[in-house]
Amino acid sequence: MGIKDLGFITLYSKAFTMELLRYEITAGFFKGVLFGIRHYPFEDKEIYEEDIVIYFGIFQLIITKIYRK
Repeated sequence: MGIKDLGFITLYSKAFTMELLRYEITAGFFKGVLFGIRHYPFEDKEIYEEDIVIYFGIFQLIITKIYRK
């Protein structure tokens, strides 16, 4: 497995070759207790969007970055 096969390297290189259109920050609650971070990528023909969700107890902070390809 080479370095180009790693998923995070691909995401890192994509993020710096595209134009950042905007970002959004939202906060909310969810049922249960959780501590951690998750990454949700979404790719379309014209845009690439990634959600980074930070869980702290019953709270969640969502950072959405939207890029133009």
